[in-house]
Amino acid sequence: MEAHGSYEVWRGMRRLEYEVSARDSLLWVMESIRSGRDKFLRFIHFVVGTGSRTQFWNDSWCSEHPLREVFPTLYASSTACDASVESMLMRGVE
Repeated sequence: MEAHGSYEVWRGMRRLEYEVSARDSLLWVMESIRSGRDKFLRFIHFVVGTGSRTQFWNDSWCSEHPLREVFPTLYASSTACDASVESMLMRGVE
């Protein structure tokens, strides 16, 4: 009985070790992606389409730089910092 219990404890510890390792690896990957986002975005271009999936302030959709960098004062006073292009255009129509 003791040997079986020890095996279950060992198995549980290995599973926990794997889960922590996988979580830490995922966090490292996500942080690496986040830290290299601006460098990566310089080499891609956005197709805005309806604008529902393109962020108005944070994506480089109408110039080489995001509008938050081009117009920092306007960005700082915006109440919709995470708004899509579509939602910002709809606000202008209303």
